[in-house]
Formats: sequence, C-alpha cells, structure tokens
Amino acid sequence: MNLRIALAISVLFLIGCTSTVKKDVSKLNETNVCCTSASDFKYTSLSPNKETTIKLTSKSLSFNFDSGKSYFKPFVLKNTQSKFTLIIKSYFNNTFSIVGGDHTNSFLKPQVLVYDSQFKLLCNLNSAAKYIEPTWTTDGHFLFNYSYSNERAKYLVITANTENLTYSNARLKESGNYGISYHTTKIDHSPKGKLKVILSNGS
Repeated sequence: MNLRIALAISVLFLIGCTSTVKKDVSKLNETNVCCTSASDFKYTSLSPNKETTIKLTSKSLSFNFDSGKSYFKPFVLKNTQSKFTLIIKSYFNNTFSIVGGDHTNSFLKPQVLVYDSQFKLLCNLNSAAKYIEPTWTTDGHFLFNYSYSNERAKYLVITANTENLTYSNARLKESGNYGISYHTTKIDHSPKGKLKVILSNGS
C-alpha cells in the first residue's frame, strides 16, 4: 500500500511540474514587452572574474527576440578585450527528483545574444549543457560555457530558451532505498530560473 501511495504522489509531482511550466510560458506570452529595440534596454555592468547571480522571474522585463518572447537581463561590457568567455550555471527551479525516466523539475536554458555599440546583433552564442551533480556545498545544476572573439562586442543580453530538449548525456544521479541509480531524462525548459554568471576577458 505504501508503494502505491508513493507512486501516486510521484505522478502528481510530474503532472504539477509540467502544468507549472505551461502556466509560466502562458503568463510570459501575456506580458507586455518593455521596448521596441535593444537600444531601449537599460544595461548594467558585468564585472569580469566576479560571479553574478541573475534571477529571471515573472516580474522581469520581457521582449520579442527573433527566437521568441523571453524575459531577459542586459549587460554592457566595459574594458572588454577582443576575446571573452562566459560561464553560466543554471539551477533547478525546485528540489530535483527522478521517477523512472521522467522528471519533477525544470530549469532555464540560457541564450546569450551579443550586440555591438550600435545595437546590431553580432552573434547568438551556443553551448552544450553539462550536468553537474550536487555536492555538500553546491546544488545540482547545468553548466554552459561560451566563448567569443570580436572587438566590436559591446553588449550581452541573457535570455531564456523555453523549448523542450532531451539531454542524452545528462545522466542524473538519484539516491534511494536500494542505493544510487542513474537516469537519462528529459527536463522542461522554463522561462524563469536562477543563473550564476562569470565573465572572463582574454587577449
């Protein structure tokens, strides 16, 4: 009986997560965009070699990018050299757990846009997602590593990609009554989430 109850609760968690993400996307689609172009964004400095925490929520500004509407955070690059790297850690929106091959959580998959001083889009940076297992001091998260070389780069805009993807290389660890097991699982991409960003300049 206890096993049946546990399975029923797990199914409810799964349904709840999917429903939550759909509601978040629906709410995003209903928001009014803040601006008409990237030149209207209010940019803040992104200091090199310093970890910056970003939270994209339903209270964040939204904009219609070429890839679709998204919440976003804009930064100006000061004293940027011709080459830089950007490391982004994206954390799960709730406590993560796995039931079979499914999921009970979501995270924000970042999208990084690079603009020049005239607000012309130079590049949409891509990065593979690497899952980092939790430790005693760090929560489980996905790691993204971007690099770009262009002396014209002036602004960075971090947005969200809300498409669902399957990370075939994300073998997520689950501890249970019968030891530790690993699963390859599909996780929803949410329009909201917590990111930690580190910018490094290079020559």
